[in-house]
Amino acid sequence: PMAPSPRSYAYAEAEESSVMKSAEAVPIAMADSVSSAAPGSVARAFALFEAPMSRPRPVDPSSPAALAGGLSYVYAAAARATVRSTGDAYRAPLARETHPVTAYYEATPALAPQAFLRATVTNRSSRPILGGPVGIFLGTAYAGDGALATTGAGGNLALPLGADEDVRVSRKLLLDTTSKGVFSKEDVTTYRVVLEVASYKKKSVRVVVREPLPMSGGEDVEVKLLSATPKAAAPDEDGIVEWTVDAAPGKVAKLELAYQVVRPADFQLYQR
Repeated sequence: PMAPSPRSYAYAEAEESSVMKSAEAVPIAMADSVSSAAPGSVARAFALFEAPMSRPRPVDPSSPAALAGGLSYVYAAAARATVRSTGDAYRAPLARETHPVTAYYEATPALAPQAFLRATVTNRSSRPILGGPVGIFLGTAYAGDGALATTGAGGNLALPLGADEDVRVSRKLLLDTTSKGVFSKEDVTTYRVVLEVASYKKKSVRVVVREPLPMSGGEDVEVKLLSATPKAAAPDEDGIVEWTVDAAPGKVAKLELAYQVVRPADFQLYQR
């Protein structure tokens, strides 16, 4: 079907009482209303109107079509089920599967002093796992609710498992500002960030520690990374420096990051 035009035009038709002639449609443009008739005929007036525009139907983000993320797959129930015609939702078990899990801790001391346990689950089945809400349990203990993204066969799912008080992180920020230049002076501030990771677990755990570098909002401000000890991954596109630490029981891992911010003299810095 053709899409409707932004404006539809009315047409005036004439009905003759004696002889019926072939009707001709006469377009009427830019008028509130119009009538046209031949002598001795009955006239009908038509008014201009805005044609209704076709709008796409909204898609429920929780519907199976939206959660499938474009995948088309048929899940067969393990047994027959009776669904009563009461309008209530009904759940039927489809399958029970076991997938390998890799657990690690994640910490961003600049944002929160806690370390958060996370798990990566690899989908080893031949069918996709559809996205949607999920209940998370550690053994038989309820850990919280989360949300799964639609993941095809062989893909990885990330699950948040909450904060763990047995893994602690701390952050100290030391800075020093000097001025340089003769005619056009610049302020140079050196930042030294000291991070400490302590584990009270019975065995070593892997902790991913992230520290954000400031982002320059213009050409007048320059951010220089000086050092990262121990060696860290290069900053990503968001300026995040990342370490992976094996925290041993009862010991403290120390991380340091140093960088400079160079700006015109008396230039004010703001944190967003």
